[in-house]
Amino acid sequence: MVRRCGAPGKDPAGRIVRHARAVDSEQPRPTVITVMAEHGVVDPAWDRPSGTGDPLDLSALGVSAALVRRLRDWNGVLDVLSEHDFAWPTPTARVEWERTGLDLAFALQGELWDVEVRYWEGDPAQRALPVRRRRP
Repeated sequence: MVRRCGAPGKDPAGRIVRHARAVDSEQPRPTVITVMAEHGVVDPAWDRPSGTGDPLDLSALGVSAALVRRLRDWNGVLDVLSEHDFAWPTPTARVEWERTGLDLAFALQGELWDVEVRYWEGDPAQRALPVRRRRP
């Protein structure tokens, strides 16, 4: 099955389209993605709360290489913290990290306009809300 996804691009006729890159997949495209950091995974994006619950390959979904790298770097902070009993270096470091993650979730929503993106870190009362309904 060929699915089209990704950031804006051009079709063969030169018209601007939102779905620019073809992705071969046997799995249906997720309808909801949760951005949630987890040490030991590559991409901090999950096919949940609906779907399989599995981690997702953001590149296969057509997410730009730059945003994939930023999300992986953000997630990599937990790998470093896991070596230090998950102790944050300063009282504000976790708050800044959570805010960066929310900014990245907004950016992901901008690239995957046909998927609902949620953000797990931070305020538990906000976890069920799609990021497009949150205030930055």
